Amino acid sequence: MRWSLISAVLLCSTLLGATAKAENPLNDFLDGLETFSAEFEQRLLSVSGELLERAAGQVQLSRPDMFSWSYHEPYQQRIISDGSVLWVYEADLEQVTVSDLPEHAANSPALLLRNSAEISEQYLIGETQSEAGLSGLVLTSKHPESYYRSVRLTFTGGQLSSMALVDTLGQQLLLEFTGNVRNPELESGLFHFEPDENVDVIDTRQGH
Repeated sequence: MRWSLISAVLLCSTLLGATAKAENPLNDFLDGLETFSAEFEQRLLSVSGELLERAAGQVQLSRPDMFSWSYHEPYQQRIISDGSVLWVYEADLEQVTVSDLPEHAANSPALLLRNSAEISEQYLIGETQSEAGLSGLVLTSKHPESYYRSVRLTFTGGQLSSMALVDTLGQQLLLEFTGNVRNPELESGLFHFEPDENVDVIDTRQGH
């Protein structure tokens, strides 16, 4: 679950840091977006729709590649990027894994998007029916090796309200966002991690 969680975080973060060609709700949402903050609730559902796991936390992003996803329950975990380095801190294990973000992107089939890539080059984009301020997109990966084969994004009143990621096994990872703040002032320290002395550091970066 934790690998799929990291993949989902990276995919969501790169979606929010990417650019889009076509006029659609995602393009409208990204237009002028520099920073983003929200609370989220996350649910993992089996193919049959059974609830397998629930989690909650806070996300803060600064486009294009800086982000902090903090999970508060049922476990404490932070996934942080300063644009070049990725930290995955697991409080219950008192452990942080450090890697080069570009390398992690290359090794993760979920990371199809970087800020320099066009969404339409990586995904087939289908717009769902809009009604009463609700609109959505379904992004279907063009790459059969992708961990997540499709992503459904829902927007309410122009704000991102949910993401649904379907993996190759048919499981769904649902993210619902509340308390969205567009372009808040964010401290740069949010996007860097300094481990305490009692935290084991696993550094996989080249030259370390």
